[in-house]
Amino acid sequence: MYFVFIDEAGTPGFHKGKTPEGYFTLAGLVVKIEHILSLERELHQIKAEFDLHPHDEVKWGAKYSRFGFTFEQFSQYRKSVFGLIQHRGETVIASVLDKEESYKKEYINDHFELYQQALFLLMERIHKWLNDLGVEAGTVIFVIDSRKNNKEANLDEKLAEAYVRALRTGTFFTGFVHFSETPFFATSEGSVGLQLADFCAGPIQQYFSTGKDEWYLFVREKIRKSPYDGRIAGFGIKAFPQRATDPFIKRKGAEGARCPAHPMGMLPQPVRSICTFIVHHTVALCKLEICLWRQVTILSTPTGVCLC
Repeated sequence: MYFVFIDEAGTPGFHKGKTPEGYFTLAGLVVKIEHILSLERELHQIKAEFDLHPHDEVKWGAKYSRFGFTFEQFSQYRKSVFGLIQHRGETVIASVLDKEESYKKEYINDHFELYQQALFLLMERIHKWLNDLGVEAGTVIFVIDSRKNNKEANLDEKLAEAYVRALRTGTFFTGFVHFSETPFFATSEGSVGLQLADFCAGPIQQYFSTGKDEWYLFVREKIRKSPYDGRIAGFGIKAFPQRATDPFIKRKGAEGARCPAHPMGMLPQPVRSICTFIVHHTVALCKLEICLWRQVTILSTPTGVCLC
């Protein structure tokens, strides 16, 4: 049996009268049930090493001075947490939505519908990962960071209803036979799993928004990858809408796609031009990826860095 702890980075809504901008990330950290107690104990040990109380919640984007950290100490704390994720986590899967393009869809009109779309995409990728493992049905429980607030106290209830509808209908690509009948909602203050999921969502959001990969690289090792060519795009990270957000297609004037895993990732302009032509004139994008992946990398996020 597995638990999937789900947390978000960014905000799914936008201010009235303004164009939605930026990205919204929903990340799921998958943990085997037999590792839950070890996960809690080891995170408490890490906190003790940094003179924190076991129930102190140190978020990924926290102001480190609030906890008496220097910048170097906070970096060390982050690395220790990522080490725990590496040791106890099974995999990390995320969905990243371009808010401006997502709100152009007829079926996304508010923050709840955008969050719902992100959750469905995440569920789909998690279920495919389970299919790859060949696990038995009914073996996954979702634990989602509670979204209810003073203004909308029924957000969790609405999301639970959406989750149940998804279980009944599935998506175009898969059903959800591996998932429990209802999700659980918890606050991150009381859930070690959700605190660690926050450390997965934050670096992915930062990577898409700014192109900075220093902390993304710590998460990258655990992100689901294609069993055929090792790519992450579409497997461990689902970008939406694809034509607006997918790293295969959208570029913003980068001189070359820089992949942190491949030293030959920088491409000269002539090669990029040829590759761009192929990308826009082939139906089977994966063929391009497979034939070039070992030699050069042309995949770029909206900020011009490789996601492979």
